[in-house]
Amino acid sequence: MVLLVDDLRYFDGKWSVWDAGHKDSAEISFEQSGFQISPLVLLVGNHPNLSPVFNRIICSNLKNLQLSKITIPFSDYKKLTENKISCLYLDDVIVNDENGIKVEIDKLWKEVKNVEDLTHVFADNESMHKIAQKLVKLAPFPNLEILNLENIQDGFDLQAFYQFLIKNTSASCTLKCSGKSLKQMEDIQKETPKLPTRSFGISGVQYTERHFRIVGYQ
Repeated sequence: MVLLVDDLRYFDGKWSVWDAGHKDSAEISFEQSGFQISPLVLLVGNHPNLSPVFNRIICSNLKNLQLSKITIPFSDYKKLTENKISCLYLDDVIVNDENGIKVEIDKLWKEVKNVEDLTHVFADNESMHKIAQKLVKLAPFPNLEILNLENIQDGFDLQAFYQFLIKNTSASCTLKCSGKSLKQMEDIQKETPKLPTRSFGISGVQYTERHFRIVGYQ
């Protein structure tokens, strides 16, 4: 039996399903049943080991994937993202290859070529060295509209990252960084040309389709 659900979540050690309006939910258990489940949205936070239940989750309808503070194999990550994910949220997620080596950010993003809304939260003390340069080498994301990078730390090459935004012509971007890095990032941003924008008017009101903001954590 396959259950078709809008929203499947794992938090505080429990699985639950939610309706489309996020008003009603019901707890479920994979341990004493044999059903499979096909969600549109999958949110998993702090799961100790997703692999044993992974074959119970059908990803063919999955559009929105949100993972937080978990470690998963790259093979599982690719299965989760294979169905043209449109929204991806990664918060302090470690993805390892078959040799136990951490997969870099560019390879993770490469699996979601059709993403529209992408948030990547870096771990504390994560090395920022060459992250921007790796992202610049990726092919443009044709549908990317919203990009959020959070917990940016010292060593992030903002000037190189700007070239990534130039390539992705429809993406609006917000960078969130620590207070001590904020002024340095803002100073660099002032020296960079403004991103090309595509303006349009509706009923005499002018709109701009994209932005590039740098904000600090409170």
